[in-house]
Amino acid sequence: MAGAELCGLPVVLQISQNAVRYHGSLAPFAAACLRLAETATVPVLVHLDHVEDEELISEGLALGITSVMFDAAACRTRRT
Repeated sequence: MAGAELCGLPVVLQISQNAVRYHGSLAPFAAACLRLAETATVPVLVHLDHVEDEELISEGLALGITSVMFDAAACRTRRT
């Protein structure tokens, strides 16, 4: 954030599913990133990246994250 603000350029704060696992939950991590985005002097996008867990996507959207990359590579084929 400091570098983006120093340069006056927009930035993407990217949260991976692995980072959420490492930190134990999404809510506090997302809250910190969203707060940084709200107070920044440059445009900031908070993004969930390469998420395989649909519940994590729902949680992120409910928390205010508006950019998600769903990684369907690990999904199993569903047969009806």
